[in-house]
Amino acid sequence: GGRYLVAHLSPSGRYLYEHDLVSGQKTDPRSANYSMPRHAGTTYFLAELYRITKEEWLREPIERAFKHLADLLAQGHCGDGMAFDCVLDRGEGVAQLGSTALTVVALAEYQRATGDTRYLPLATKLTAFLLYMQRPDGSFRHLYDPRKKQPDEAAEMLYYSGEAALALARMHLVTGDARYAQAAEHALDWLVDWYDFFLGGFFYGEEHWTCIAAEAIWPAVKNPKYQEFCDGYGAFLRAQQPEPGELPDEDDYVGAYNFTPFVPPYNTPAGSRTEAMISAYLLGVHHGDPDPAIRAQIAAALQYALGQQIRPDSDFDAAGSADGGIPGSPIERNVRIDYVQHVCSAMIRASE
Repeated sequence: GGRYLVAHLSPSGRYLYEHDLVSGQKTDPRSANYSMPRHAGTTYFLAELYRITKEEWLREPIERAFKHLADLLAQGHCGDGMAFDCVLDRGEGVAQLGSTALTVVALAEYQRATGDTRYLPLATKLTAFLLYMQRPDGSFRHLYDPRKKQPDEAAEMLYYSGEAALALARMHLVTGDARYAQAAEHALDWLVDWYDFFLGGFFYGEEHWTCIAAEAIWPAVKNPKYQEFCDGYGAFLRAQQPEPGELPDEDDYVGAYNFTPFVPPYNTPAGSRTEAMISAYLLGVHHGDPDPAIRAQIAAALQYALGQQIRPDSDFDAAGSADGGIPGSPIERNVRIDYVQHVCSAMIRASE
């Protein structure tokens, strides 16, 4: 997966965002069809992969992707006149919390991997934006207009609050600054307590970043309700995970996450939800109560994901150099950088 992403990183430090396996066509990195949160998240995975494998061929591409982010910061003027900075892509008039949060996560992960502190001043300035965007109740504003110097109080975007909580937890890890631990705890309390109503334990939204952040802040914060929340999230997800024999003639879907046998599963949840379940399992380890059902859930999802990855023994229908890529689903033959990021991050974290 890492080799796929490095091969799809342009000299500018911007990824070839999508690769159509049928035609071989790849998205021009200069295209407006680009996601900065996914750019940062993908670079985070490469840093994570480097931290665990220490493969030297990863360092230059990671730094090239960081240089692109630094160039955007210099051109974007997102933090003009303010005590913070934020990531703003070319042509964007509004800064997204997720772009800055995942950039901080990637920078902190690289420092964890290398001990190199050269990006710490940048990460600190970006983290100041996260603190600025956090409300007194622990929640976050998700969009910011740099021209008006004003956050949007109404917009709510998927994932961003959990991503910001993880960024604060990682900054605490690399700096030891108690402010970041307190802010991460405040954010996680808000995310988890949101479900404190009658039907709250019967359904969940997309909370994978929440559980990743809940484990990342350990041992600075040892709140047992985070483990309880993530165990409940795991049980909710297992209800969507087919077991052997459950779908006649479709045992290749075992371990995936889907709501109905009539629609093929998407591959990204097998990665993102497995990242969350690895963190949920580790929370159990930390509290002395690891859940074997979650461990089996992780193994089943990764077995499914391995069957979906394009490799030399299965690339006969893939146009262009696609080995290591993860397509959107068993029938959607398109690889996007975040599909690879989530699945392969789950793989490399599971290896630990």
